[in-house]
Parts: sequence; C-alpha cells; structure tokens
Amino acid sequence: MTLFTSADKRTIKGYAGFAVFCAVFSFVYEMFSHQVYSIYMIGLAAFPILFGIVPVLFRKAFSMHEPGQVSRMLNFWAVMTLTAGSCLTGVFDIYGTTSDYTKLYWIAGAFLAGLSVIRYEIESPETKNLLPAPGGSDPETGNHNIDIYEFTGLGSLPGEF
Repeated sequence: MTLFTSADKRTIKGYAGFAVFCAVFSFVYEMFSHQVYSIYMIGLAAFPILFGIVPVLFRKAFSMHEPGQVSRMLNFWAVMTLTAGSCLTGVFDIYGTTSDYTKLYWIAGAFLAGLSVIRYEIESPETKNLLPAPGGSDPETGNHNIDIYEFTGLGSLPGEF
C-alpha cells in the first residue's frame, strides 16, 4: 500500500469536514422539524463519505493510479449535486410535499458520478492531466499546460483579441 499524498490528505479532510457539516446541519434541521424525519436528511452525510472518502481509501488499498484533474472535478460535482439533491428532497419530505425537480439532482449527480468513473478508467498516468492549467509547461512532470486565452485565440488577457 502506498502512502497518502498531500492531495489525498486534502481530499479526505475536505470531504470529512463537509460530511461533519452535513451531519450537524441535518441534526439541527430535524430538531426543529416537529418530530417529522426524512431518510434523505438523515443520510445527508453519506454522500461525502461514500463518494468522497471511500474512493480514496479504495484506490490506496488496491494501489490504483491517481485520478486526473477532470475525474477529480467530476467526482467533486457529483458529490455536491447528490448532497444538494438529498438535502432538498429531505426538506420537501419534512414539509410534506414533493417536487419533480428534485429528480433532476439525482439524475445529474448519477450522470456526473458515471462520467467521473469512465474518465478515471480511460485515463492513464500519462494522460491524466488533459485539462490545461494556466501558465506554460512543467519540466519536472512533463505536463504541457497552456494559457486558456492563448489556446482559444482570444489574446493574452480577457478583452484583448
């Protein structure tokens, strides 16, 4: 088993902090709900744990390659979307109403999570950083990052053509 990188530690700490926030938010919200509970609100903290922390631990336990920037961001937005969907569904359950719009959160979150997994599976350690970061190339890692304005032909600064 390999050691955790600083990015892994930041990821685990970030998702753990968000899970604690979700658990406290859920607890406080249900304290004022007049003994009406929702499984979506109770399980609000499950999404950052299951889709944020567990994949990092799983990847380290089985010595899998690090995800690239694209798959990390897709996973992040999947966790945020699923958590928001769970929160809104829980709020509507507690108030005794429903909305068809909450289904969009579940569909979008599942779609983003699926894209994250697909992106992780097709990327290799050599191609994981296809999302260019501003500012040239890094000679140590070999990443050829380009300025987004230079790449799009919009000039060197916003507003310059």
